[in-house]
Amino acid sequence: MNPRQLKTFLAVIRHENLTRAAAEVNLAQSSLSDQIQALEEELGAELFLRSRQGVIPTPAGAVLKAYAEEILALNDEAKAAVSAAAGSAGQSITLGTLETIASGRLAPWLSLFRKENQTSASSSRSPAAANCLHNCSKARSTSPSPSIAGSRMSAS
Repeated sequence: MNPRQLKTFLAVIRHENLTRAAAEVNLAQSSLSDQIQALEEELGAELFLRSRQGVIPTPAGAVLKAYAEEILALNDEAKAAVSAAAGSAGQSITLGTLETIASGRLAPWLSLFRKENQTSASSSRSPAAANCLHNCSKARSTSPSPSIAGSRMSAS
């Protein structure tokens, strides 16, 4: 039993539908079904009653729901505590954008975000994005100060 399986299990309970639950957890429906079946085999109990109308938890599934929620909450709490103890409990931001927007318009916003959130660690998945992040401090000095009031940019 792992956190991914438990998140998948809880998504199925919330949606009472495998297709919608699969969309929520970004899995193909067959992969979601495989995870649920693996969980049922590991626990030795059927967790859902399946019908044409959808799925509903069995009594065993209802019991697991409370434990799954608690396990995932403890998992998040443990990650936060370890990050804090390691001194890496900063904010992070993940953005997806076209390269032309990243190089032209996004740099001043990222520079301001970085300045206001000095503990933030940034990572990128492409050399162009890494270069953009590296040059953010330069862009701030050459671009007008953007106002972030009313923007949708947020840190998580």
